[in-house]
Amino acid sequence: MFKNYFVIAIRSILKHKLFSFINVFGLGLGIAAAIVIALYANYELTYDQHHKKSDDIYLLYKERITPDGIQPTYDTWVPLLGQLKSEYSEVVTGSRVFLNDITIETDNKRFNEDAYYVDEDYFKIFDFPLVIGNNDKPFTSLNSVILSREMAVKFFGNEDPVGKEIQIDFNANYLVSGILEDYPSNTFVSADILVLLESHPQYQEVSKEWGSSFINTFILLSPDRDPKDLESKFPKLISSIWNEETQKRTNFKLLPLHASFDTFVGDTTNSYILLLIALGIILIASINFMNLSTVRSMERSREIAMRKVMGAQKSHLIFQHLLEAVILTTLAMVMGILITEIFMPWVNSTYSVDIGIIYSDGVTLPLLVIFTLGLGILSGSFPAFALSNFKILDSLKGMLGSAIKGNMYRNLLVVFQFTLSIILIIGTLIVASQIEFMKNTSLAFKKENLLVIPVGQQDFSDREAGRLRLETFRNELQNHTNIISISNSRHVPGRWSGSNTFVRPEGWEGDPLRMRYTYHDQQFFETYGIEMVQGDGFLPDEGGDQRESVVLNQAAMKAFGWENFEDKRIVLGDRKLDVVGVINDFNYETLQNEIAPILHFHRAPSNGVHSFITARV
Repeated sequence: MFKNYFVIAIRSILKHKLFSFINVFGLGLGIAAAIVIALYANYELTYDQHHKKSDDIYLLYKERITPDGIQPTYDTWVPLLGQLKSEYSEVVTGSRVFLNDITIETDNKRFNEDAYYVDEDYFKIFDFPLVIGNNDKPFTSLNSVILSREMAVKFFGNEDPVGKEIQIDFNANYLVSGILEDYPSNTFVSADILVLLESHPQYQEVSKEWGSSFINTFILLSPDRDPKDLESKFPKLISSIWNEETQKRTNFKLLPLHASFDTFVGDTTNSYILLLIALGIILIASINFMNLSTVRSMERSREIAMRKVMGAQKSHLIFQHLLEAVILTTLAMVMGILITEIFMPWVNSTYSVDIGIIYSDGVTLPLLVIFTLGLGILSGSFPAFALSNFKILDSLKGMLGSAIKGNMYRNLLVVFQFTLSIILIIGTLIVASQIEFMKNTSLAFKKENLLVIPVGQQDFSDREAGRLRLETFRNELQNHTNIISISNSRHVPGRWSGSNTFVRPEGWEGDPLRMRYTYHDQQFFETYGIEMVQGDGFLPDEGGDQRESVVLNQAAMKAFGWENFEDKRIVLGDRKLDVVGVINDFNYETLQNEIAPILHFHRAPSNGVHSFITARV
């Protein structure tokens, strides 16, 4: 019997080829869109979930209590981890993580790469297995380096990299001790180059330094310990390290690893909204499929009547329509998967993600089968049950169509479908306006015709020779007829400073304010077209570093409660700096971030602090 129903269903589909194609393609397109959206949302919702101990991994961070409120900051001190491990039994182990830009030399080739300086227990916390090397002891010596497959190919080609030597920052040789297995890209602590923190040339200088914080501290807690209990013990630790003034404005907190996405990357609320959108698209496509199937079924009214006359039972008619719907949804699912696979490379490239359908995980294929059957039954349910309920005489007299057209249930489905469509269209228009805003809004600096060259004295083994070569290079650029102005700076918009310092206005009796700062020469504001709203700014660079001067942005003026800068000075440690100008607030980071107060310090172009040369062409 099933075979007969199957043959009849196939014949019916083939008899109405255009209708079948429209229905299958429409539903398949909706399935493809929903799959891509669901994969993207899942990518964000499963950030760092591949680590087996993710529920017990925490990032320790500090809260700075300022007059403007609480500022969470995630850089910590080098000796902090040792204190935590020695004083708190809740802490199983931990690892410090320091992201640093390094220069690598191998086989007369030079590369500038980002590297993670970590502790050996890094691999006891996070799941980054080695495809080559000893997983129990990844670092075989102090000067060991672990590479990703991509970096290994980049440095050594197709040769076996283990045991090969690379030189880091011109002064230390490292041996490759392992190659990382490919890992998911949706992780906050991803790394392509791993080096032991203790091997850093300046480690001994900062190993007991509580004055400068620049690393992240991750800890692994015992599964049976409550992180809130550990947080309640931190004030005692703080009081044992710093003076009373620092204690008043410092708290320690623990950030769960699974909260890293919301904290540093995005917002999982948007991921859930995306899942609702995917569900809405599926519902629209299913209702469309259902309505088209119902309309076509009007043409089969006499067929249904004759089958009833011949003794067909109601259950058989329902099964027949459901089978046809399941076959069509199966074809639609196949088409949806094909569309997804065709467009997935473009999606990954456009949105900088690594997503795709994984067929071999033992979950995806059964889930797709269940989804297809459920969608087929849902989409075919109304035509199947509605048509099988009509009387034989009505069907033979041609009254079936009018009865279906007047069906309240079907009308409600149409209204629901259009409502969802309108909501999605409105959402699309809102997103389009947001994108248009981001593309056209003024960033308060002139980004056109800027050539940014990432180079500084730190890129040379001989700093003095590097300074001379960079000066020659800058002079050659200045003599070029197409160059309008040139600036040397520590940071540029888009790659801005994460450095902070404590500062107070002269005469300020409250706690100092924590502000970001950067260095550049006198030409920076002119080169980037940043407006000087008060004052003249820095003097010409020929006089050298102007270390007793500072330029503020408007956000800093607001934080100080100033309306003008005349006769104003700020206190930085034991130094008092003259405010020589105020610039317009410009967007040095994404438009998502509010423009924060910035201190601009002058350093001459020859100063080794700079990492960029910018030329306005």
